[in-house]
Amino acid sequence: MLSPEIQRKIRKLKIVTKGLMEGPLAGDVVSAHRGYGVEFHQIREYQFGDDVRFIDWKSSSRLNRMFVKECLEERNRRMILAIDISGSSFYGSAMVRFEKIKEIATILAFAAHYAKDSIGLLFFADDVDRIIEPKNTEAHLHFLLQQLHEYQPKFNRNTNLSSVLDYVAEKWYKDAIVFVISDFIDEQFEKSLRAASLRVDLVAVRCYDPIERMLPSVGFLQVEDVESGQTLYIESSEQSSAARLLKSRMMQQNKMFLHVGIDVVDVSYHYDSCAQLVEFFKKRMFHMSMK
Repeated sequence: MLSPEIQRKIRKLKIVTKGLMEGPLAGDVVSAHRGYGVEFHQIREYQFGDDVRFIDWKSSSRLNRMFVKECLEERNRRMILAIDISGSSFYGSAMVRFEKIKEIATILAFAAHYAKDSIGLLFFADDVDRIIEPKNTEAHLHFLLQQLHEYQPKFNRNTNLSSVLDYVAEKWYKDAIVFVISDFIDEQFEKSLRAASLRVDLVAVRCYDPIERMLPSVGFLQVEDVESGQTLYIESSEQSSAARLLKSRMMQQNKMFLHVGIDVVDVSYHYDSCAQLVEFFKKRMFHMSMK
């Protein structure tokens, strides 16, 4: 049973997401396109090649020109939320990363539900941990959110992005959109990333701690790898080798995502998740309209 505090937070995210679905998020998540479906879209003038079965004879006779009915085709896509539950997801300098991951996943789940898409959930770390198959019922949404918000890690585990990406490439096909929500702190997963991107609409949601982008200038620090338990001392400054390593890793990842053709949205602890997702979807819709 979800605690009253978590229920209040989910209700707030539900209200916010419902407002967003009337704006910039709707176009991308629903991805409705013109066709001859069941939901009426508009009446327009007949064009060569239109199916004569959809001629609106009443409008045509009244206006003395040929018109057809155009509808929105129902897509009912499958949205999969792939959630990183490795040790680094439970670290944070300002807040635990997993709290932000849950917030992002909740917003996306409500967005998919309002768009009448099916929603599935996948937990992964060093391997795929648990899968909840996509459905589009109200009961399923509540069950999925309960599993997400009640999740408790049993022990620190390593990150293996190749494992989850290979699973995605084998399991799902073109009609699925998969949001991988992770810090993406891993190596050698480009091959699996490319394979998954050819099978599904793949979006990388990179949830990061600001300290992972810019180290504070405070001298030497003792740091611990939360997944391996290894500790070491590093020099903490903008010009240190550690800072250069962090910057290099980010540049290499950006280059890889661009090369493979993966959409990426960066979400930080210090900024509102909804605002960052809205900005991402605005850009995504613009790029899609230019294709």
